[in-house]
Amino acid sequence: MAPTAGDFFPNCLTGTRESFQIEWPSPAVESKSLRWTLWALEGVNAGTDGAVVFVEDLSAPALARQRLQQAERLETISQLASVHEERHRSRAGGP
Repeated sequence: MAPTAGDFFPNCLTGTRESFQIEWPSPAVESKSLRWTLWALEGVNAGTDGAVVFVEDLSAPALARQRLQQAERLETISQLASVHEERHRSRAGGP
């Protein structure tokens, strides 16, 4: 049997584990898959005061949206690099 969030969550609260990540289908929507990531927050006296939970939608439309956003960021970086290269060439007296 695969481990569940219930197996890891208490370990984060007791300090034996700092974080965990788990994926499983959403019970509400049949074709949706979710990735849950949890990080324990260290408090005073080395205890755990709480946790941060991040949930990602792994369904096909959500993944396509993420890929599009990443492609747009990469395109912007490429354009900036091109401008930088052109400026560098013009300062160096190149073609």
